[in-house]
Amino acid sequence: MSFVVENGERFEGDFKVIAAKNYKPTPDEQQCLGRLNSFVSELAKMVADETPQGVKEIDERKQCVARLRGLADRLAAGTMPATDVYLTTFLYQGHLEERIDRVKARVFLGLRSLR
Repeated sequence: MSFVVENGERFEGDFKVIAAKNYKPTPDEQQCLGRLNSFVSELAKMVADETPQGVKEIDERKQCVARLRGLADRLAAGTMPATDVYLTTFLYQGHLEERIDRVKARVFLGLRSLR
């Protein structure tokens, strides 16, 4: 096993991926680890508030983190190459951004209809 997935404590579902003891990641693997861990760190910065929009944004984060965790687990199991994991994180980021934009648009439209 080349990589280990460790649970984090910043938010529900938090994790990080590290190289296993005595394993030196290749440059592609190091790039993948950096991207995956920094993306999860960015998600940790999302602050939950009690507004309907805030709650939905955190729900979207939970779904994204679950998908990222699946990637991390496949990387650790050796069933998905680091380059594929790296590239897939960008797809997930785009999907999350699109979902957040939809949440914001719904809230805006909902407020607009109250006038």
